[in-house]
Amino acid sequence: VSGLVVGGVAVCGPAGISIRTFLDEGVVRFAWKGKRARAVELVIHETVTRSVDSTIAVLKKRGLSVHLVMGADGALTQHGDLATDILWHASQHNGPSFGVEVVNPYYPSYLKPGLPWDRVIKAPWAHKGEYVLPTPAQAEAVAALVRWTTSASTPGIAVPRVWPGLRDGRFALGLVPA
Repeated sequence: VSGLVVGGVAVCGPAGISIRTFLDEGVVRFAWKGKRARAVELVIHETVTRSVDSTIAVLKKRGLSVHLVMGADGALTQHGDLATDILWHASQHNGPSFGVEVVNPYYPSYLKPGLPWDRVIKAPWAHKGEYVLPTPAQAEAVAALVRWTTSASTPGIAVPRVWPGLRDGRFALGLVPA
């Protein structure tokens, strides 16, 4: 377990999550598309890939980038400064946010024997009506990352504990005021 780079400084990351940053050998730092003083949004993506390496390759090929990639075991690799680097991952949310890609094959047809994902649910909201659940380690790590991100203790990160996907206390599919 180690820290994250926030505003050019290594800070303690979420408890219990293994982290490697772009300061570590072999971890790429994506070129930033601009700079800012702080992040005020967290964007959580799923990859439709099966490994951290294939996720990085797809992002590079598409001219995209993201701050964090979460492997099947819940470990994070950091590819940009969470507070200052503007990376290309979420259209109009690029400027204010930092993003995490949760490695997940998403489609049951992408599962292969030996992969850590083993739960598929019926999901009318999913593209093909079924969805591969993230691993329990990923679910726990995402929860820890959200708690850490929305705490008030990290200078350079000011993400409020508000989710714009809620409308009148219910999950909203479609446009929301935020």
